[in-house]
Parts: sequence; C-alpha cells; structure tokens
Amino acid sequence: MNTKLVMSRASRFAATIKNALIILMLCLGFSPAASAQVNFTRSNTAGTSTIVDDSCFANFASKTINVTDIGNLIDLDVGIVANHDYRGALQVQLISPAGTNRTIVNGVGANAIDLNVRLSDGEPAIAGNAHPAVTAYANTANLRGPSNPLSAFTGESVTGTWTLRVCDSDAFNDTGALREFYLHMTTPTPIVTTGSDLSLTVNPTAATRSAGQQTSFTLVVTNDGPDPASGVSVDAFLPTGLAHVSNDGAGEYDVASGLWTIPGSIAVGAVRTLTIVTSASASGDGVFISEVLSSDEVDPDSTPDNVAVQPTEDDTATANVTLVSPEAAPPAPLSCPAPGNLSWPGRVWPAGSLSNAYDADGTPFNLTFSNDTGFFLNNAAFGGQTPLLSTLLTGGQPSATSLLYVVNFDNDTRRLDLTFTAGAIGEGVDSLQFGMFDVDENPDTAANINFIDRMTVTASLGGTPVPVSITNSASNVVSGNQVTGIAAAASDASDGNMWVTISSPVDTVTIAYDNDLAVNDDPGQQGVGFHTIGFCPQAADLTLVKTVDNNAPVTGTEVTYTLTVDNEGTLDATAVEVTDLLPAGVSFVSAVPSQGTYDDSTGVWAVGTVAFGASQTLAITAAVTGTSGTITNAAQVTAMAEADLDSTPNDGKGDDYDAADITVSAAAPELSSVKTVDVFDPSNEGLYAIPGNDVIYSISITNSGNISIDNNSLFLVDNFPADIVFYNGDIDGTGNDPVIMETTGSPGLTFDYAADVGFSDSLTAPTNIGQCSYSAAPNAYDPNVRFICFTPKGSFAATEPDSTIVFKFRARIPAN
Repeated sequence: MNTKLVMSRASRFAATIKNALIILMLCLGFSPAASAQVNFTRSNTAGTSTIVDDSCFANFASKTINVTDIGNLIDLDVGIVANHDYRGALQVQLISPAGTNRTIVNGVGANAIDLNVRLSDGEPAIAGNAHPAVTAYANTANLRGPSNPLSAFTGESVTGTWTLRVCDSDAFNDTGALREFYLHMTTPTPIVTTGSDLSLTVNPTAATRSAGQQTSFTLVVTNDGPDPASGVSVDAFLPTGLAHVSNDGAGEYDVASGLWTIPGSIAVGAVRTLTIVTSASASGDGVFISEVLSSDEVDPDSTPDNVAVQPTEDDTATANVTLVSPEAAPPAPLSCPAPGNLSWPGRVWPAGSLSNAYDADGTPFNLTFSNDTGFFLNNAAFGGQTPLLSTLLTGGQPSATSLLYVVNFDNDTRRLDLTFTAGAIGEGVDSLQFGMFDVDENPDTAANINFIDRMTVTASLGGTPVPVSITNSASNVVSGNQVTGIAAAASDASDGNMWVTISSPVDTVTIAYDNDLAVNDDPGQQGVGFHTIGFCPQAADLTLVKTVDNNAPVTGTEVTYTLTVDNEGTLDATAVEVTDLLPAGVSFVSAVPSQGTYDDSTGVWAVGTVAFGASQTLAITAAVTGTSGTITNAAQVTAMAEADLDSTPNDGKGDDYDAADITVSAAAPELSSVKTVDVFDPSNEGLYAIPGNDVIYSISITNSGNISIDNNSLFLVDNFPADIVFYNGDIDGTGNDPVIMETTGSPGLTFDYAADVGFSDSLTAPTNIGQCSYSAAPNAYDPNVRFICFTPKGSFAATEPDSTIVFKFRARIPAN
C-alpha cells in the first residue's frame, strides 16, 4: 500500500505522511492563463501611389505597413482608399510577412468609380453602389466582403511588413491612385510593445526513485522579449522530500533559501539554465515548484511571485518524484546523455517463442532461450504457453509488464538459460541494468513442490567477461553473481525482486535459471519475470583544454594557443568541430592542427573523427596587437555527430569548453640609474673621503622594461660639483682608461673610451654629445671638467633578469 501526496514548499502546502512508502506525484503540464482578445489598427495614409492603366501584373501601386506588435491573428479586416475611373478593373492583393498572397478585390463593382471600403469576411460583396468620397476613410460605414476570404491569414504572426498592391486590368485609359491602407487586427493576447516575456520549464517532469537515489532537475528560463530582462531571480526551493547534492549553471543558487539569482540581463531569445542534483529522502512532503520570483521588466502574461494564487502561469514549473520502497526500486539509475530502454509494453513476444529480436532506441537486442526449454509450462492460469508477456508478476510496481517464464523441472539438475545481446558484438552498449521478479522459494514439502529459485548472471564483451553487480531483496540473497531464493514472495510484491547492473561495456548477458542444491529431487512448478532493460549506448566524451605559452606578453610579440581535444568515452566522436575565434587584441598568424583544418575567419577547427582514447591538438600562433589589459580567448566543442557523455556542444560550459587569458603590457624600455662613490684605496690603507684623497664614482643604468632601447640612442650626462676634480688618467693604475664600463647580464652594448666619452666645461648641462667637445688635460686632474658624457653603442637589451651597465671614473677631493 502506498500513499500519494503532492510535494510542495512548506510555506505553501501542508501534508501528513502516514506510510513509510510514499509516492511524490507531480505534473508539469499546465494551461496558460486565458486573456482577452485585443483589437488594434495600423495604417499607412502618407502619400499616394499611382495606379497605371492596363498594368496587371507588370506594375502595381503599393503601400506597406510595418507592424511591430506581437501576436498571432484571430481576425483581420483590411481598409482601402483609392480613387479610380473604373472600379471593375481593379485587382487588389494583400501579402503578409509570412509570404501569404491573396487577391482580396478582383474586378468587382462594375463601372462605379473609386474604392473606399473596409473588407471583412462575411459581409456583402462589393457592388456598383457609390462609395464614400476618398477624402476620408469610410471604415465601418462601408463594410464589404473580400473576393477571397481574409481568414487565409488567420494564425499568422502580425509582426513584420504587410504589403497592399493595386493594378488596373483593362486598357480603357482608366487611372487613379492608392491613397490609404489600413489593417484592423485581432490577436488573442495583449499586444506587447515593452517588457520581457519570461517562461520557466523544468526537466524531467517526473521520476521514480527510492530513498538515496539521485535526480537532476534542469530549470530553463527563456526570454521571448521584446526587451532584455534583468534583475531576474527564481524561487527553486527544494522540499523536504528532495535533498540538495550539487548544482551547476548560470548565476548563483542559495540552497538554504532556494533562490537562484541570474546575473546581468537575459537577451531576447536567450535562455539561462540551472541544474540541481537532488537525492530522494526516505519520507517527507514536497512537490518541487519553482517560479520566477523577480524581474526588473514587466511580463505581459505572468506575474512574478504569485504561485499561491495563480499556479498555472508560464513562469511557474513543477516537477514530480515518485518515491517507492527500496525493495521495489532498482539501484541508482544509469547516467548518460541519451539513455535507452527495452520495455515490454507495446511489444510482441509470441507465446511460447524461444527467440525474438527488438530495436530499442536504435540499439538492437536479441533474446534467446536455450537448454531445458522443453519444460516450459502451458497453463491457462498464467496466460497459456510460456514464455509470454504478462502482468502477473509486477515486482510491486502497478501494472508492470515482464517476460514471464514458468517451468516444471522434473529433477534438480535442469537448467534454463536466457541469453540476450545488446548492440553489435564487440561493441555492445556502455552499460545496462535489468530486473527479475519473483526470485524466491516455496517450502511446501507436503505437495512435493520445494523449488528454490537460483539465478546466475554472467556477462561479456567480445567474449571477455565483464563484472556484474546484483542487488537483492528480502526473499532472496546474493553471493557474487548468483541470487538464491530464501523465502516466499507474492506475485505482486517487491520482496522477490533482483536487480542487475553492469557498469562497463557489454554485448552479451546470460541468465541461468535453476535450483539451489538443497531443492527436492523433483522441484515442480516455478517461474520468474524478466523486466525492463535500461541501457546507455556507447558514448563519446570529449574534453577540451586550452593553454597559452606566454600569459604576460608584450605588444608586438607573438603567443601560441594550444587546444587539446581528448575523447575519454567508449565511442569514436565523428564530425567534430571546435570553435576558437580569436578575440580583439590578437590577430591570426598561423595554425598547425594535428588533423583537420582551421579557418581563421570563422574560428572553426574541423577536427573530423576523434577516436575513443585518442586526442587531437591545434596550435594557433597569434600576434599581440592590444596594448594593455586582459584578453580572454575561449574555445569550445561546437559540433559532433554523437551525444557527449557529460556535456553539450556549443553551450559555453562543461568540460568541452575552456579559455586562456593573457595580460598585455605595452612595449617600452624602462631605464633607471644609481650613482655611488667609494674611496680610492688601492693599498687598503683605510683611507677616508677627505680633501686630498681620490674617490671612484660608479653610475649604474638598468633596463627593467620589456624591449630594448633604440640603437645608439643612450646618452648619459653626469655633472661635477665645484669641489670635485676629474682625473683624466689611468683610473686604477693598472693600465685602464680614465672611464671604464662594466656589465651584468646581457645588455648588448659596446663601449670605447676614446669615441664614447666626452667632456664639457660649460656651466650649462649639454643635451647631446656634440656639446661635449671640451678636451680634458691628459693624465692630469682637470678642474675645468664640469660635465662628463657617455654614449655607449648598440641597443640596450631588456633581459630577464634585468641587465645593467656601470660607468666608473676617478676624481679628487681638492685640498683646501
């Protein structure tokens, strides 16, 4: 016995749970809220268009109306104002934005003049009576029926350009002009000119789970416009019957409050998704009802946060879980992007047939009975000759259909095998799961019926055994790959169920049915039911990793992005495409794919086939054209022929999407200088910097920028205070020039004292080497040297670590 109740948020609904076995039922289907019809008129009354004599259909007078309203037509009237000498020669056509073209006036009205009419289905046809003057639109004062029904446009969207065109069909010098064009439209919903039409759906709408089993609910918010939607949040509070496991999607989801906050705006036609993985509780109330809670824009057909009073609007979605007792439910269901199912309802198994083949979601299955098939029982109580399809054994699931086979073994050595294959031999399916009902025993020794059901399950792929996992129930026990009955189970109870899960690729399964060794010599009549096979087809599983060889490049340099696509699935991925369109700030130089081709104009790498277990790479070299800031380059798998195991191509998320950032800095040298002084003390006498002693000046210049300076462009000037005298002789008494240059790193500069040093005796600092033309006294202390100039040759390189040059020269502190 189980109790059905509707799960809901505790603040909205209340429920009392009286049984440990509960069914949480919910239905997603709902009807949109009704709304009144809306009538509106759009017109074009500006200017005139000439009706040329005898012009059908080479020349038309025409007018257009661009309708920006939204809605589908329920009813349409058309207003026309035209002056003409002979109404009977006029032909008028109306063309909708969808391209529907109908002649709505076709040579009616005999020799009357002018046309001032509102055409409406069901009204009398245009005749030869006089029409109102064309100076003012007659509207409803002159209702007439069209030559062909305007109902031809019913159901079409009003949005777009409508065209009315008129021509003259005879050659009697009849002329005129089309003056005015009116559309009188009726739609079933309010005309939306501003706002955002948000709708919310949830998938799946229903699931059957036992306590602890997981269900992933995916919420999808869609904006049908006409404006972007911002400030959107959704109430996705989980009831007590569903526990939160994880979530993934756009924005943030707060588990405690159930609030899903969507950042930024949702463009017209765009969607935002949130997937919540839940675990079913052992008990509790809870229909999972979610609703758009807020939006900064007005929604034309629903109101946020009003589910308590209006639960059927399209911004509300509901999902149901049926919670069944653990014994009646299978283990955790198989997880794959496109699960298949071989179930019995709607299929045919001819009674007594020993072999049949089926197609289940594109995967072939072949089932065959073998060994002691002569002991199948033909008994009217079971529907006749078995095996056959029956609802006698339900496994505790109402109206469950199974492949029932009943046998009457005459000794304890008889065995019946059911073997089925899934998919192609050697390939099979990725995983599968099935159940057997009524695996039990009957201890009725008085009637000499003492069967003890025993099921032994083996599986293989291409002849190689694969592991099997079995879940038992109360009336049987499991040992390895074998299940044995230990107690009697009713035909409509769950305690005789056993569930088989094979989590690795498999193509062949054999279920051997016999009796435990403790059975009587003549076990008698016994039977089991073979239930639904759930399976995951072989699947590809593409992952994408993107890297860059330099994440901090300089403007003008190059970087190389490397994309690696791996197939971690069990099936080849074919027709694979990866899109990596280079963003602004980098420009394409070259591409080297391991296979396929790369189109830099579209960013599409046509990879082709990525075999399972294999990988393919693409190296894209790009020039850095940006001058500063972070540049994000994203790539993703955008197409493949097969379903991916755990991601969806071209959705901007998942393990088939990746991005690499570079932070660009502008190319520039950065020079810094430091000047130090040391006492000249070659004999280490402990001299001090006092008058009469010499000192050595050291000027260090470092390029800590990211490029070298221009060739021969370094010019350095140092001035001498009035109390310091330059020594223009051997700097250290070892035969060196008066000025030397030392280096650390690899600055790339050369230095020659005779050519690259100059002096100035001016009171003003020189600004170029030409102004450093003073000839210092050789081998002497020259008090006239006011400035010393340095011009090393070459380009001062930017290196890592930074390179440095040091100029050294000698001077004296004069004695007083």
